[in-house]
Amino acid sequence: MDWNQNGETTVVFKATPERWNQLTKEIEIQMDPAGLNVKVIHRITNNGAWPITFAPWSLSVMSAGGRAVVPMTANDTGLLPNRRFVLWPYNRLNDPRVVFTESAIVVNQGEGPTPYKFGCDNEAGWAAYSNHGDTFVKRYEPAAGGVYPDYGVSFELYTNSSMLELETLGELQTVESGSTAVHTETWHVVKGLDLKNGSEQQAVEQILTYVEK
Repeated sequence: MDWNQNGETTVVFKATPERWNQLTKEIEIQMDPAGLNVKVIHRITNNGAWPITFAPWSLSVMSAGGRAVVPMTANDTGLLPNRRFVLWPYNRLNDPRVVFTESAIVVNQGEGPTPYKFGCDNEAGWAAYSNHGDTFVKRYEPAAGGVYPDYGVSFELYTNSSMLELETLGELQTVESGSTAVHTETWHVVKGLDLKNGSEQQAVEQILTYVEK
């Protein structure tokens, strides 16, 4: 663990190159001096002899019993579509854990008929998960008009009876030999912000008040 020039505490976790594709994965974690934010930098380096096409995929695994809020785009495109909502084969559209409000998708982690996973554009670049009276906020910077896997979505959420994942994706790109793909997130915990204390609509209003101030 080191202190960088900005006074941040930094630790780097680096794996050995993978045997078959010669990709090296690295995670750098930076904590600011005030302890308010954590920057997580994901790097994937192509050590092979030829270009490889891939996208970084970052999963944050949340403990059971919480509530997630994921914003939906508010762009007014008139008679044209303005968002993508991607589903997986095991999903059930009537899953009681999933609630749609006017501006966000709310997922209550718990028992359900099957696992549930969705992908969306998430142009706002954040998602939140509340548990035990506090709220974890995960931010990233989706590329407007960027190319992403899974029908072009930059954010995915997965849940089963044991946990919930907030998943961000980097752009799908061809990485040349010796080059590195970088995907950056910012993590923050809001102490005392309990999105489970109230209805799903109240949870959306609470987190929007926080992220938009």
